[in-house]
Amino acid sequence: MNNDTLIINHPGYHGFFSYCSVSLLQILIYFNKNKYFPNNIDMSKIFTFFKKNENYDISKIFFKKMNNNLNLDINNINIVDQFDDYSSINFVYYNQIIHKYFTLSDEINNIILNIENKYNINYDNICCVFLRGNDKITETIIPDYNEIYNKLNNIFPDKENINFLLQSDETEFFTFFKLKLKNITIFNDEIKHINKQKTSINHITDYDNKIILIKNFLAIVKIMSKCKYVICNSGNISLWITLFRNNNDNVFQFLNGIWIK
Repeated sequence: MNNDTLIINHPGYHGFFSYCSVSLLQILIYFNKNKYFPNNIDMSKIFTFFKKNENYDISKIFFKKMNNNLNLDINNINIVDQFDDYSSINFVYYNQIIHKYFTLSDEINNIILNIENKYNINYDNICCVFLRGNDKITETIIPDYNEIYNKLNNIFPDKENINFLLQSDETEFFTFFKLKLKNITIFNDEIKHINKQKTSINHITDYDNKIILIKNFLAIVKIMSKCKYVICNSGNISLWITLFRNNNDNVFQFLNGIWIK
């Protein structure tokens, strides 16, 4: 087993899952070049948006170190971007990589358990409806709320027998779907959302609240990944919902103006 440590670099202020995607990208580039994985990754230079000391490694708050060795029977791994079709992910390999480098910490898992109990989450009968809006419009096409609702009607002609977990960074999203759906779950105490605008929550939240929110949100992304159905637009968060899910089953992705599946 090699003892190499890969230092992750992603200068500037970015969203949490942008840092995660770049970390994954650099791990895959490392493997494709060297034909083996680094034993460790050093994340002390990233997550700048979420720490006061730029040199402090806060990744241990989010992820735990796993000592398993990766010996994948492959020479090159196809790299999947946030704006790719998630069904192209080779989960046989990706699942092992996510397990080694991005297994959630005990603290995050405890937050997950608390939320599951608080809201009585039943994963066998729930559809996650997730929209990353606001400044994401500068990067890709975002479906409007009616497009999402029409997709729900297409998948669930009878919506009375399923619960919908609503998650977005846009306040108007919740206003719209509260009028359209009866059986809904919203994590009102754990999330923050803003009126639709070309900025992100990270830019208008102070440090102390930011670190609390991102721990909650990481837990919520894992919760969304465990739902029986997932409806989402494309972006880093949706990519990680799929990666944490370990498959693309029952995932309906809006990509480049159309629904995948």
